[in-house]
Amino acid sequence: MAENSENTTGIKRKQPKMKKETVIKLKKAQGKEHINHRNNLIKKRVVGPDCRCKVLKCYTKISSQDRENIILHFNKLGNKNDQDAYLMSLISSSYPKRHTTEAPQKYRMASYSFKIRVGVNEIPVCLTAFCNIHGVTKGRVRRLQHLISINILTPKDMRGSHKSNRYKKTPEEVLNLVRNHIESFKTMQSHYSLRQDPNCRYLPENLTVLKMFNMFLNSYQIRVTYMVYWLVFKN
Repeated sequence: MAENSENTTGIKRKQPKMKKETVIKLKKAQGKEHINHRNNLIKKRVVGPDCRCKVLKCYTKISSQDRENIILHFNKLGNKNDQDAYLMSLISSSYPKRHTTEAPQKYRMASYSFKIRVGVNEIPVCLTAFCNIHGVTKGRVRRLQHLISINILTPKDMRGSHKSNRYKKTPEEVLNLVRNHIESFKTMQSHYSLRQDPNCRYLPENLTVLKMFNMFLNSYQIRVTYMVYWLVFKN
């Protein structure tokens, strides 16, 4: 009776088939060879070439066996969020106390240092070695640096979701800082526009949006584009 109760109909049920995009995500995170959405062959993740760094001499401090163990451990994480969190734990940022130029937006708002974890030791390396040993691109590391700069320490994989298709959405916390900074300036009302638009306010003649943007960058060590600041000011 027990054997018959397991499958009384005799019909074999098929296991639910995994979506193609899920398979691609999984194989990419695990560093396996796969075919991407453009039908291109993506080779498996391997350790990249020597960075030839003359300052830190990264590859001379980390043996080839340790490099293979690192990328093997990284691939075994098998989840992009866990991998990004692991990489972010090896990235440190430092912010300058002041700028010596009148146009700080042209320069980096923060400096970043990278480490490789070998057992319980963390060895300083350059950006190229950091990417090559983990088998990741510099673009991925730059995205993690941006998350660190806006104090987001729990990365989320937004690929395939609707929000990921929106153009570089700025976090609401950053927008609130921009709004508060704009509202901190004293405005005045012109008697010529009272009838047309009584809510219209004006800034002093010697103050421009660009100057306000530069003041914002000096006050807050946050990476914000001028376009974002200007759109908040306009709206």
